[in-house]
Amino acid sequence: TMTSAAPKLYPHMWSWDAAFVTVGLAPLSVERAVIEMDTLLSAQWKNGMIPHIVFANGRDGYFPGPARWECSRLAECAPEYPDTSGITQPPVHAIAVQRILDHSRRHGRTTRAVANEFIDRRWGALVRWHRWLASARDPNGRGRITIFHGWESGMDNLPTWEEVFSQIHFNDSEVPPYERRDLEHVDALYRPRQQSYDRYIYLVNRMRQQRYQEPEMWDDFPFQVQEPMFNAILSHSNEALLEIGAWLRRDTGQLREWHTQTSRAINDKLWSESR
Repeated sequence: TMTSAAPKLYPHMWSWDAAFVTVGLAPLSVERAVIEMDTLLSAQWKNGMIPHIVFANGRDGYFPGPARWECSRLAECAPEYPDTSGITQPPVHAIAVQRILDHSRRHGRTTRAVANEFIDRRWGALVRWHRWLASARDPNGRGRITIFHGWESGMDNLPTWEEVFSQIHFNDSEVPPYERRDLEHVDALYRPRQQSYDRYIYLVNRMRQQRYQEPEMWDDFPFQVQEPMFNAILSHSNEALLEIGAWLRRDTGQLREWHTQTSRAINDKLWSESR
């Protein structure tokens, strides 16, 4: 029901990985692609957020795991099951669902019925997801989504984050003791440095203290970035969701407003003519 990115290093389901896996599965098996995306959406939070990790039941070996996030205990909106992380990842999902729709049209009645039922049933989940991004991550309505952690970009080890993390200061007591598991499987030369990992865990701990409540996190959270790729993906996903909505004959007026606003905001602030 889920594809893990790597059996030992990443033994669980990652949000945007699952979307890319769905894109790859759709031309091979629409039915299997539906299962992949359905598994991810089953872990969606009540507020609409799609978490960046869905933990596989009975699997260990990854840090930070469910015991560190504690989302089901701390966050009112988190599902009781399955366990998830408390942050998100780029919204590639509507694009993946669009691919399911496209490939299902080339198959027989049974396959089309599976895809149609899934898309009709999950339409509301996709809209709630985009609504959460437009509200919780853009409370001022400016059209630009803010991320709260480098992991939310999907590009965890991007060198650009060093400039951001260098501005985050904390005491050692603010980072609870932890044991990294990634270095058991990959040479340390190819993984984040320890000082970077301390900052990753510091941010997670701050979120835990605020029980993953978005309004409170906005006040003084030390990592707040409007990242170009995340916003560009959202714009493209809005287009995909508009196409799906037209096919379903659903009202897409609000979605079209979000799309127009995000596209304009990207051009206004995140584009550099000189670069």
